[in-house]
Amino acid sequence: MKTIERNFTKNPHTARFLQTFHSANGANNTAEAHATEDLLETVPVNAPAYQPSDAQVALISKLVLEINAQDANLGEQAASYTGRMDREGAWTRQNTSRWIGNLIVKVRELKAATAPATQAEVKDGRYAVEEDGVLKFFKVTNGRKAGFVFLDVQASDEWHAIRNVTRIRAIIALIAVDQHAAMVRYGHELGECGRCGRTLTDEASRAAGIGPICAGK
Repeated sequence: MKTIERNFTKNPHTARFLQTFHSANGANNTAEAHATEDLLETVPVNAPAYQPSDAQVALISKLVLEINAQDANLGEQAASYTGRMDREGAWTRQNTSRWIGNLIVKVRELKAATAPATQAEVKDGRYAVEEDGVLKFFKVTNGRKAGFVFLDVQASDEWHAIRNVTRIRAIIALIAVDQHAAMVRYGHELGECGRCGRTLTDEASRAAGIGPICAGK
């Protein structure tokens, strides 16, 4: 059956979205094999009109909401792409199923990123450790449920959430080797308290890498 030719250069925004949106682990499974495929560009030219069932529409909406709850930016992109499929009347029986599959993959990936990251116990705080030979700065925030941990990496004055669960576990393990030393190193390197992030102005505090109040906790 003749299909519309795929050409990502014609739709760079769509290509970037597809390549970043479907970034879950397990690239060899069926869903991931189609991860970067623009469904709008693989619709048979003479495909019969198809309207997703009420159950499919409800499931897509539910999955998009779940994604949005985990990552608002990705949720907005997923909703926008779904809306574009609607506007173009581009749904087919096959790509409806594929889109649902891709959404499910992303929901699982995002949920995995907030699952218990490791058995190692690391306290809330800021840490400096070397990842692949490069010194980096991280912030650990333990979730309300025991074993859940959130990890951010620092870039200048901004923090960026790390969502890859494998990377989270690896970094937590590095910090756990000597978390006190990692926290002190953060303070030494950046001149900010390794526990609360406030600027260290006292000479003794700068030497310790931790402010006096936090040091007493």
